[in-house]
Amino acid sequence: MLTLHIGIIGPKDLIDQIVKELNTYQLNNLEYHFFFIQQVEDTRTLNYEDLHQCDLLLFAGQMAHNIYLEQKKLERNQKNVPTISIKYDESALYKTLYELAIEEKGSISSFIPFTIDVLHHDEGHHLLREIDLKDWMFINGLATYTTNQWATLHEEFYKQGKSKYAITCLTSVAEELVKRGIPVKRVMPTYSSIKTAIELLVVTSENLIRQKQQITAIYIEWIESERRPQNRYVIYRQKLKFESIIVDFCEQYGASLAFSDQNKASVYTTKAVAEAFTNHFHSFPLLQKLTEETSTQIFAGIGLGDETSTAEYSATKALKFALVKGKSCAYVMFADGKMKGPLQGDNYIPLSFTTILKEEELSKIAQKAHLSAMTVSKLLSLIEQTKEPYVTAYTVAEGFNISLRSANRILTKLAEANLAEPCGEEQPPGRGRPRKMFRLCFLP
Repeated sequence: MLTLHIGIIGPKDLIDQIVKELNTYQLNNLEYHFFFIQQVEDTRTLNYEDLHQCDLLLFAGQMAHNIYLEQKKLERNQKNVPTISIKYDESALYKTLYELAIEEKGSISSFIPFTIDVLHHDEGHHLLREIDLKDWMFINGLATYTTNQWATLHEEFYKQGKSKYAITCLTSVAEELVKRGIPVKRVMPTYSSIKTAIELLVVTSENLIRQKQQITAIYIEWIESERRPQNRYVIYRQKLKFESIIVDFCEQYGASLAFSDQNKASVYTTKAVAEAFTNHFHSFPLLQKLTEETSTQIFAGIGLGDETSTAEYSATKALKFALVKGKSCAYVMFADGKMKGPLQGDNYIPLSFTTILKEEELSKIAQKAHLSAMTVSKLLSLIEQTKEPYVTAYTVAEGFNISLRSANRILTKLAEANLAEPCGEEQPPGRGRPRKMFRLCFLP
């Protein structure tokens, strides 16, 4: 049975509450991994490598989720992990105010006006208007804020006499305000919001399992060198080595194998297994081993689909992309038609792109610049990957694995079509002429 690894992130009391609810569902194909945080900023110092070993992440609060998403933008992650967060909605706020009114023996004036954080203004505005509460202030903060910064915002309003109570959705902020002697009430997620998140987790998990069970076809082809050795036995030994390595590989991962001819192998497995031996379609160590031990160029096309025929079609198309490169590499074509590659090694991050632009505006851009849909798609992927608002001929050449001349030609076409404009120069490391920087005018 395929097992999914679920990471649960949050303070211990909320994780305990989530686990208690999860146990009522009897989800035998899920394995849980807990990441406890004492302060909200601890989300930034979690081991992201461990987080991304999980198939799905469940956050016990919105702010920890926001911090993770912000942090992820700074990381060049190899795996895009789906995330779910438990919402602190109007019901949670109503429950908190109800409990506070009971604690104050019905004296609402004893905690009004109050400050409240994390919840968006619109999320609480309607509720507070319904119960005719007007003296309250939402504190807007960034995902970069620490526990102390959040607590200080509440404290300043309290010391200025603008509030009598602090209402916070952050566990560590509530604990800090208690230490500072500020009246505080912690907002807890309702059972219904936890249940809603778990039901979404169940549906997402079922979908992920279906995806992981997708058929994956891998076509591996050996291209003989044009300079053949005079001793034909050398070639025979190379081919035997080629077959032996692939047989060992398939035995290790329980994959099906067929040799269609002496120069080509067809491997069949599932997406889950393929993710394991390609580091989530980031690299393909088998290819490197084949290249080194046979001293020949090896190419691979990996295709995914719900049916064998679809996976084989995708693998054939992906292999054609690899063969064009002229040096050992692999490409992947997913069930939705998107491509990724080249998979060359751990030091190279492959680009994700599509060969057909469905977005009308991007199609117009490709036509206007006389570029292919694939090139425009790759440019967008490169910008997302480098986290820079500009490109140079060097970054395009390196990212696309093409020559500087070809990269300059792409940027020239964009500039001539008024789709890119010079925005300065950068000095390369060490010696060398400054590189002209281009800003893409069609970025969102």
